[in-house]
Amino acid sequence: MRFKVAPSDFLQPQLLPCAHLTGPDRYLWKSQIHWDGDLLVAQRVPPESGFFHLLADVPGWGRTLLSTAWLMEQEKTYHLQVELARGQLHLLRGQYREWTALGLQPGEETQGHLQQAFAFLREAVVASQDAAKAGRLAVQSLVASLHAGEHLVQHYVRQGLPVRLHQPDLSPPWLGMNLGRTVPEGKFAESLKDVFHAVQVALCWRDVQTGEDQYHWDCPDHQLRWAREHGVRCIGGPLLGFHDLAAPDWLLLYHGDLTNLRQLLSEFVEQTVTRYRGQVDLWHCAAGINGNTHMELSEEEHLVLAARAVELAHRLDPETPAIVSFDQPWAEYMAQQEVEPPLYLADMMVRAGVPLSGVGLELNWGYHPGGSLPRDLLALNQLIDRWSLLGLPLYVFLTIPSHTSPDPLASDQAQVMLRNAEGHWGAEDQAQLVRQIAGLLATKPVVQGVCWNQLQDNQPHRFPHGGLVDAQGHPKPAWLRFKQLRRKFDSELEKD
Repeated sequence: MRFKVAPSDFLQPQLLPCAHLTGPDRYLWKSQIHWDGDLLVAQRVPPESGFFHLLADVPGWGRTLLSTAWLMEQEKTYHLQVELARGQLHLLRGQYREWTALGLQPGEETQGHLQQAFAFLREAVVASQDAAKAGRLAVQSLVASLHAGEHLVQHYVRQGLPVRLHQPDLSPPWLGMNLGRTVPEGKFAESLKDVFHAVQVALCWRDVQTGEDQYHWDCPDHQLRWAREHGVRCIGGPLLGFHDLAAPDWLLLYHGDLTNLRQLLSEFVEQTVTRYRGQVDLWHCAAGINGNTHMELSEEEHLVLAARAVELAHRLDPETPAIVSFDQPWAEYMAQQEVEPPLYLADMMVRAGVPLSGVGLELNWGYHPGGSLPRDLLALNQLIDRWSLLGLPLYVFLTIPSHTSPDPLASDQAQVMLRNAEGHWGAEDQAQLVRQIAGLLATKPVVQGVCWNQLQDNQPHRFPHGGLVDAQGHPKPAWLRFKQLRRKFDSELEKD
């Protein structure tokens, strides 16, 4: 596919490594993309029609991943901005028709922006002989579509959340917080209890079993005791993590030895589940199944170990649901690796009869590499709908940055992406996205819980500036957004 870029300053060469092609399932193809200063060329070997995605700074909106509609590979040159505007409008109109058919009242702002987006795109197509003019009009169409999508989602959440909360056959979604190594106490503990329905308890293999015969239970013991005393639900785990910071260092002695790794994992899971049986409301058995590991295990070996953890937890504590989670659910890493998409891996576990009670999505928003590229909310809605085809409840583990500066306590290689070309992430940006993303997720009936991944910035953590409490110990504005969402839940439920 060849794209003419006019005006050419719309394309930022430093963002090209994030560009990619996808197929009908929206998962990435390994492809070749280059820009010679005149044409942008995207090619898959072997050639194939598909969607083209580009990370771009949209004026007045910010940095977001855009997509064309379905395009054929051909000799004729496409106009990049026009095709991106066409793709965004196509996504918007499809979701608009689906939700209004279900009874959604979209509001005048949504309809106004939608009409503007269509009018600007029509003018851009008519002005195709003047490439620069067509590009400027297409960008205006893009902006209008993005604003229309934002308003459409706002109306969906405003009208859909009360409906979801009042459905007698559905349990209300819960909001959770990963405690890390923090044991709640004092006023902070009271605030935590008032905002979050659940806490994720530190049962990381690396932290609990520091040697083959050395277990340290003090931290999870205290966390679980606090949760039980205050009536807060508990998520235990993840027991097994596939990123470098989750596995004990001593496991390197068994590098590539699946038989011994499986035996060692079984011993750890048996010890942990037996100790805390009846105290945990949800076992998070494995995280990042589709991630890379320093033990050089294959995808199939990841699945074997994750399935073993689930089967053991289910056998030892059959009354407690057990889940696994997948990192980077849009699978940006597939642009460099020929591997199976995460949704396919989850489907393989379901078809194999692994006793899963649900599936988790690890959504680390705005980080690269190792995280999820920023998208609009309609793309997130589309992702959740796709994963709902598994027929299992979904749990989303969420991180969003609040700053772009270096973070000395962050241990992951992922970096915070710029919010846009002119500015950086701030605490208010994090808070705004918490309101939008958590609100949308809570409205989806398939989503049973939303858990924030990092509590504090003043303790070692994976992702930079991803806590809800800053390095000075003060709650960020995003904390208030979770509190407001919790109040919304409670006020709606009181109406029953």
